Amino acid sequence: MTAHPSRFIWILAAAGFLLLAGCNNRTTVLPPTPLKPFHATLGVRHLWSRSIGSGAGGQRYALVASPEADAVLTASRGGRIAAYRATDGGRIWSVRIGGAITAGPGVGDGRVFVTTRRAILVALHATNGQVDWRAKLSTFALTPPVVSGRRVVVETADGHISAFEANTGKRLWTVTEALPHLILRGNSPPIVTRGRIYAGLNSGQVVALSLRSGRTLWEVSVAHPTGHSRVARMVDIVGPMARVHHHLFAVSDHGRLVCLSTRTGTRVWSRRVSSFSGLSAGMENIYVTDAASLVRVYDRVTGLPIWVNPDFKGRRLTAPTPFGPAVVTGDLRGWIEFLSRANGRLLNRVRPGSSAIQVAPVVQNGRLFVLTSGGTLAAYRLSKH
Repeated sequence: MTAHPSRFIWILAAAGFLLLAGCNNRTTVLPPTPLKPFHATLGVRHLWSRSIGSGAGGQRYALVASPEADAVLTASRGGRIAAYRATDGGRIWSVRIGGAITAGPGVGDGRVFVTTRRAILVALHATNGQVDWRAKLSTFALTPPVVSGRRVVVETADGHISAFEANTGKRLWTVTEALPHLILRGNSPPIVTRGRIYAGLNSGQVVALSLRSGRTLWEVSVAHPTGHSRVARMVDIVGPMARVHHHLFAVSDHGRLVCLSTRTGTRVWSRRVSSFSGLSAGMENIYVTDAASLVRVYDRVTGLPIWVNPDFKGRRLTAPTPFGPAVVTGDLRGWIEFLSRANGRLLNRVRPGSSAIQVAPVVQNGRLFVLTSGGTLAAYRLSKH
């Protein structure tokens, strides 16, 4: 990490296209594999659905659960933030903040946090949506603010990572990463836990920082640029990372899936995997959607492959989400696939709406929440088949 911003070239308009490219050829979009007939062996009960209105722009909505209020929150690029009861989908509150939202919501310390295109961090009361405070950022953010220990951490698109007091908006510290020449809009949200921040950088590195001071504790390269063109050399850490016990898991675009020691950054194991969606972790396995939309599962401790499901190639799957005996992922046509965590076989399939699912489904208190790009918010629960 460095205190001096570096020169870089934005590829923001093209990044949405790049995120749809295959593993080996970024200029070719894989055709979606037709869905196969199946026999449902897992009971999935629809609880409720709600239309939350149309968004604006490419990835229209974000979705997050709020354990404090037993609610789910959405944010649209057009500037609307809303909270809904997890039990029945009833709207608790809805506000417009007067500017396009680029990242969020993040939830914690009784507040909801979003960032705007005008480089403003906005804090709202979680109970009623009233704006509590605003703070200026160096530029807009592409990943949701993360809250821990009454501090909110924001990583902005120019490589700054900053910490603010969650209750006042006072800036506590800022550090800067050296950005590569080309970056994707698929930045990885930081993980903040036990006084540390783990951030995946656009340079293909993962860094651990002190939450108290921003001091770098360790830094390690997950993937190294290869190829002759600038596009081929992109190695961003993309999608969500995961932490289980003393291990941190991250995957890069055009690179690798790695398991790192949270204490030292030492690489425990590594597998050659390229992803645009990111990963999730259970107590035993790591679940990854690769760049071709193959769902891959690895043993958490050894990194050995357990199974791969190629049936949804080209369907632009979200990162997988563990849900009971299944791992769940959404596709470009609005389908939610429930795959067996044991062997990857299709257990069930539901469709909350016909528009694409661009954000990973969210699990809270035994419920699965799904949000389509067309504005359908739906909740499901597992049941006896």
